[in-house]
Formats: sequence, structure tokens, C-alpha cells
Amino acid sequence: MGCVSAFSQVARISYFIAALSMILGSFVHLNIKFQTDTCHNTPLNISHSCIGRNLVWLHQYPLSIDSNQKTWRTVFTLEPESLIEIWCPLFMSILAFVQHFEGSKWDLISGSWFRAFLFTLFWNLFGVFGYAANWGVVMGFYGVCWVNLTYFVLIFITPRNDVPVLQIDLGPITGRVKSIKERRFSRKSQTDRPQQNDNTTYNSDPNTNFNNNYDFNNNNNNANITTNNDNNTSNNIN
Repeated sequence: MGCVSAFSQVARISYFIAALSMILGSFVHLNIKFQTDTCHNTPLNISHSCIGRNLVWLHQYPLSIDSNQKTWRTVFTLEPESLIEIWCPLFMSILAFVQHFEGSKWDLISGSWFRAFLFTLFWNLFGVFGYAANWGVVMGFYGVCWVNLTYFVLIFITPRNDVPVLQIDLGPITGRVKSIKERRFSRKSQTDRPQQNDNTTYNSDPNTNFNNNYDFNNNNNNANITTNNDNNTSNNIN
């Protein structure tokens, strides 16, 4: 193994470690979000109890008050701004993590060292720094100052077809993912293929079409001559 191959493998492993570490950091971020608005701090003037830290159980007017708006739905929500703010670190870290497994790599962000460099830079700036308190700060500097730096260098010293991720084989799971992708590709190919009528053939060569027509007419003429000869023979006999 040459120096370039060894260096590129170190970069891949560093990327894998960064993705795995930031998945853990995402749970640190979620824990912080859960601690911000808890059931015990909810300003409700009616009798209630708490299920865990973020679910409110009402003892009075159980179907009349939106009791979990300020607790549970501050974290588990589909509002675009809150969804991105809360879940962006986890989603982007999982996306970076699955790039290292055979069958789940997305060529748009891991098809080359340059694409992987752009994605990891975007990920660290918008999905690592600023989240999970000090964990995000440490992992952000690790990603930018080490992972991104190594990927930037490898853009210029590695072959164009070199893969920038580990491509870990998970055995049956990998085979299952590959088979699903192959079936989708085959269905798409069959859908895109133009349909032709099996009972009709067309030859674009005009010479061939002329010869076919000539043979067909010649055969008809021969059949007519044979019929006429048979009729004449019958008349002579009579």
C-alpha cells in the first residue's frame, strides 16, 4: 500500500468517526432541547401530572386544553423552522454515516473526493457547529480542520475513480439493498424502453423493402400463371 492509499484510508476512517461521533452529539442536542421546556415548568393553573419530563396528563378538563403545546410539541413538531432547528444534526449525521456502507452510498455527495469535501464542509458548518454545546464545537473543529483538510488534499493526488468512503459490507443487508436498487433500475429501463408491436416489423432499408415487394408480386404472378395453365389443361381435356 502506497503513501497515498494509506493517507486516503485514514481520511475515510476519520470521516466515519466524525459521523458516528456527531450522531451521539445529536442526542446531546435533543437532551438539551427536552430540558428547555419540561412538564414541571408548564404554567397550568389546573391539576395535572407529568409522564416523564415532557408529557402532561390533565386531571381536569382532559379534552379541552392543549396541554402539550409548550412541552412535547416543542421537540416533536413538523413546523419547518422547528423541525430543521431540532433535527438537522441527527438527520445530517445519519446521512453522512450511511455513506460508508456498501449499497447506501449516494453518489451526489460521495461520488468523488470533491463532492465529499463539499458535503462534509456544508455538514460541519450547518449541522455540527452550534449544536450539542461543547460537543458540537469540538467535533466541528475536528471536521473542518482535519477531515475537510485531508479531503481537500486528496482531491489533487488520488485517481478520479477513487471512492472517498469506506464501503463497509454488511452481508445480507447489503445484498438486500443492492437487489432493491437493481429491481428499481430494471423497472425504470423497461418503462423507458419504447414499446413495439410484435406483429409488425419495419425495415428502414428501402432496397430491402423493394426486394420484398418484388418477391411478393413475383410469387403472385407465378401463382396466377399456374392457375391459368391448369384451367387451359382442363378445357383441352373437355
